[in-house]
Order: sequence, then structure tokens, then C-alpha cells
Amino acid sequence: MLFTDDGDRRAVRNAVDEARRDGGTVLLFLAPTVLFETDALADLPAAYERYREFERFRDDLDAVDGVTVVEVNPGETRRALEVDAAELAG
Repeated sequence: MLFTDDGDRRAVRNAVDEARRDGGTVLLFLAPTVLFETDALADLPAAYERYREFERFRDDLDAVDGVTVVEVNPGETRRALEVDAAELAG
């Protein structure tokens, strides 16, 4: 099991690769840094794009054989980001 955020994606990938060495399996609890920043929603379009980049990173890791990724997030901030982004798009 690994617990981390996406602040250093290269280090996360390296840790997953190392844990997978010799056929190991990995349960990765991954937090999107953008949702934990105090001013995360100050620039909504930028925050939304950073969150989408996190989702792509999470999905890429989750697609690796033997790796399961669980997103850890402050639910209220994520919901606010989704609602505000939907309003911008609509």
C-alpha cells in the first residue's frame, strides 16, 4: 500500500514501479494536490484543468496490471469544483 499525493508524479511512478517489481501488486491511495490547496478554487478554469490532469494520471496508473488506485479527496472541494466547472461550461 502506498499513500501519497500527485505533487511529484515521477516519484509516484517510480514508487509504483518499484512496488510492482517481481510481480507485486499495489494499492495506491492518491490525493489530488489541487484540491488541498487553500486557494484551489480561486482560478476555477486552472483548478479544473489541474484536476483533469490528475484524473488522467490516476487513470494511467490504474491501468497498470496489478495496480489499483483510490482517489483521496476533500469531497466538498471536489463537488464545488465539479459544480462550478459545469456552470462555466453550460
